[in-house]
Formats: sequence, C-alpha cells, structure tokens
Amino acid sequence: MCGNHHERNAAIHSLYSLLATSTPAKRTARHILSHSQGNLVTSNALTEMRLALGIERLRGIQVSSVGSPCRYWPPLISQQNYVFSLDPVPLARMILNLIDSAVGFVGRLTEPFYAHDFLRYLPYDGEFVVNRFCWGSFGITANMDEQGLARYLTGLGTNTRRIRSVFEWLSDAHTTDSDDVALEYVRGASDHLLGTVKSHDAGLIDLLIRLLGSGGIFPCEQKAITRLRRL
Repeated sequence: MCGNHHERNAAIHSLYSLLATSTPAKRTARHILSHSQGNLVTSNALTEMRLALGIERLRGIQVSSVGSPCRYWPPLISQQNYVFSLDPVPLARMILNLIDSAVGFVGRLTEPFYAHDFLRYLPYDGEFVVNRFCWGSFGITANMDEQGLARYLTGLGTNTRRIRSVFEWLSDAHTTDSDDVALEYVRGASDHLLGTVKSHDAGLIDLLIRLLGSGGIFPCEQKAITRLRRL
C-alpha cells in the first residue's frame, strides 16, 4: 500500500508528485474526482503525503469519490462518497457512513455492475450534490441547508457544468428550495465570478434569474435578479 509499492505504481506516484509539489493554495483549489479503484490510488497517494511530508499537507484537499470501495481516508481532507444504493463495488466496503450521498439503484438487477459504470453516475451528479445538503425520506425533503449548498456551489468556481446540474435538479425536484439556494449563491458570489460564469454559460445565469423569479418575488430576490441582468 505504501513504501516500495508506491514506487511501482505509476498512478499513485503521479498524483503524489502533483500534490506534493503544489503550493497550498493550488492543493486546496484542486478538486480530485475519483471513480472505483481510482479511490484506492488517491487514498494511497494521500497516505504517502501524510507519511513523507506531514499531516498538515493534507488540510483542505477535496476528494469526491464515485462508486468507491475504499475503506480508509487520511484525516484533514474534505472527502465525500457518491454511491448508488445497490452498486456492488461500494457495498464491498461492508459499511455506509455519514459522508455517503446515496441515490437509488439505477442499474438492472440482472446486471448489477451496470450501476457501477462512471457514465451511469455522471448524469446524477446534481442529485448527489443536493442530497449532501438535505434530509428527508420517501421523496419528501424535511430540511435543506440552502446556505451550505450555496457555499459549495460558489466553491466550484467556474465549473458551470456541475453548478448547472445542481440548479436543474433543484428546479425539477426541490422547487420550494431552488429560489433560496439561487439567492444565497448570488449573494455569496463576487461580480467577477458571476461575470466569468456568464462568459462560460450564459444560460446558467438565465436559469438563476428564472428560479429567483418563480413564485412571489421578494425585494432581496429582485435585487439579485437586477444584479444578474447587469452582468
């Protein structure tokens, strides 16, 4: 897992070298997305950093794990698991935990590994992210951390594909919360960030305006709409 094995595994060595030679700002700005056994590679590279360079080098590193079989992650990182409820690979961990964000099984019972394919996970990214910040059951949302979700989206910077997927899922499945998250997102984003987001995906700004204008429009929402239209 470590030591000489690290030297023989090109993927672990490459990730370790990239992170170890990065400045603290670049390490925390990078968001590692790992699927399946890629999580084992990532965990090993981070463990090597802890052993070779000290635990503080791990602080703030972000890891999103998709269909992960990995049972161990070193401390101080920000790590989240995304799993389909009957994906056999993460089930091999034998445990689900509080950092798992689960979505119901989408594969075929006759082909369970169909649900493990990364391309099956990708269209559900928005739902996985939203599920991290809401609580409920049987399709009913009891509570949603709108501010926490908005801060996460702001932290995605100009990754408009992921940001859009979240707001589209909110629009489809959480209509009563969508305007609140949109408002908190606009409040937390700088004019520069919003302008850059618009240059990447003008349709995303239009989506935010539509969500803010749904239902009754409060003064704070009108202020956010006006700000977006002036970009």
